[in-house]
Amino acid sequence: MGNFTIFLSFYVKALFSTKKVIFAIIFIPILFISGIGLIGSQLFQQESRVQPFQVAIVNEDPTLETKMVIKQLTDNDHLNQLMETIQTNQTHADELLNKNEIAGVIHIPKGFSGNVAHGENTPVQVIGNQRRPLQSQLIHYLLKSAADLTSAAQSGINTVNDFMVENDFPKDVRKKELRKNIVTYALHVLGRGQVFEEVKKASLFQEDILQYYAISFFILLLMIWGFCGQLLLTSRINQSVSLRLLSYGITPIHIIAAKFVALFLLVMGCSLIIGIPLIIWMELAPWSFVFGSVLISLVFSLFFLMLESLFQREKVFLLMGVIFILVGAIVGGHLIPTVYYPSWLEQMSSYSVNAWALTFMLEIFHGEWTSSLSHSFKLLLLSSCGFLFISILLNARKRRFL
Repeated sequence: MGNFTIFLSFYVKALFSTKKVIFAIIFIPILFISGIGLIGSQLFQQESRVQPFQVAIVNEDPTLETKMVIKQLTDNDHLNQLMETIQTNQTHADELLNKNEIAGVIHIPKGFSGNVAHGENTPVQVIGNQRRPLQSQLIHYLLKSAADLTSAAQSGINTVNDFMVENDFPKDVRKKELRKNIVTYALHVLGRGQVFEEVKKASLFQEDILQYYAISFFILLLMIWGFCGQLLLTSRINQSVSLRLLSYGITPIHIIAAKFVALFLLVMGCSLIIGIPLIIWMELAPWSFVFGSVLISLVFSLFFLMLESLFQREKVFLLMGVIFILVGAIVGGHLIPTVYYPSWLEQMSSYSVNAWALTFMLEIFHGEWTSSLSHSFKLLLLSSCGFLFISILLNARKRRFL
């Protein structure tokens, strides 16, 4: 215990002896991450990535059904923020398209609603503006959603109609029921009073995307602080000093434990600077936040302790540390949520310590010990034990070869 206390005091002094260095370690990563967050937040301004545009609708089948479909497009508040519809004829629509004044043309052919009622798939023609590819693609997805609605409604209508035919219902009754079902199935049975079904539920990333990135960048800061602290220890205590300590009979466990505690205190101390404002701003449960911060600080401290044991040269450790931080930030979902990744990259994230830490911190605020939270906790705990074991093993090997 005496050796541990001596070494702990030695490493703490090595870390905190220069106030300017500590100040730089704490605040430069904060400023860097804040800059990224400020730039990224501009990308999440409502509809900021797509300029509002106009779409021409040419309706050559002015029936009740087509008018109702058009009404769904023109009465949707969300779509109206982005898209303005113009009802016109084909000639005028082509003219606007050639002048690049509209993003596309939706052409409803004559007899469309009647054909749909009889189970005939008459296509709605959509002409996109090749000079506005993004807006054209949005129109395509909008009409695809409407087509899926029509197809589902068609199936329901045909089922009812076939039943009435098989049971010899009078023709006038079938016709009346058919007309009613066109409206009922399309708008009520399918629960689609609008073009898009609106369901209010908890966001994928807790309450909002800002909370996701606030916690994400907080975890990334813990990782950066762990790296900077270990780098500072490596620069202050060179390899020859470490070998001399081992030659005096000091066990690797004493050295590893002292290094870890000093590094852990640095990371936890830094985390309070960001953690307290986060708890107040986002109204997070304090004890849950502290528990998550302690566990993740523990993991990253042990990880960089292991990395320093693997790569003992300062420049190599610096290079590998930066690489691991960059890879962890990308694969772990700190910059872009992993649900938006291609399948191969999303699969890689399931093996990332950063992804486990992020999942754990997001899940811990639900207030329930879910299976996902339990799984992340076990992975983080096992990985920290693995990092500690490898560090002790490598330092014991160095002592054996003295």
